[in-house]
Amino acid sequence: MSTAKGGAIETLADSLILDSSRSILDKTRSGGFKGLQQFWTPDPLSKFIRDCLADTTNRSGNAFDPTAGDGSLLAPFINPRTELTFGVEIDKDHIPTDESEKRYRAIRGDIQNIAPLIRAVGITFEHVVANPPFGLAWEDKKWGKGSSTALAWRYAVEFLQEGGTGAFICGRDRWYREIAPITNGEVFYILEIGK
Repeated sequence: MSTAKGGAIETLADSLILDSSRSILDKTRSGGFKGLQQFWTPDPLSKFIRDCLADTTNRSGNAFDPTAGDGSLLAPFINPRTELTFGVEIDKDHIPTDESEKRYRAIRGDIQNIAPLIRAVGITFEHVVANPPFGLAWEDKKWGKGSSTALAWRYAVEFLQEGGTGAFICGRDRWYREIAPITNGEVFYILEIGK
């Protein structure tokens, strides 16, 4: 079971269909829709992504998640010898503190404030993974205003080393509405999981 602010998503089938579809959005009083905002990637989905990236996860390179949460997407990249797996998480309550549960080196803060610092020192990562919150309005000095999904995509691409690998989770509707229009020829695979 995986939980999200605003409700619980009970099955893996439900959790794989995070496509911003009306089935997981709540109606607002004005007739619009409100998203769940935050979703923790379930371990089966993290393992699926690990399997998809299997030939790349045995490298000794670094990994980054701009919206890390509990770090489940970073788990395949953990290398205790190098300690080069980093994630940004705004909510200190979601950063594992028990040594046995730590999945990454946490940078506590808002990615909107951390991204300029990463940019300033010129750090890039061999692997970037993200399952960003959706339905939020974010702003970045370089990229301007945009949705949390769109800006998380921009961070993922910006901080990925040339030739690096990654995974980005977002709903089909959001992909076509918010991400596809801003891609600059980046190479990506789309896997659509239906009901």
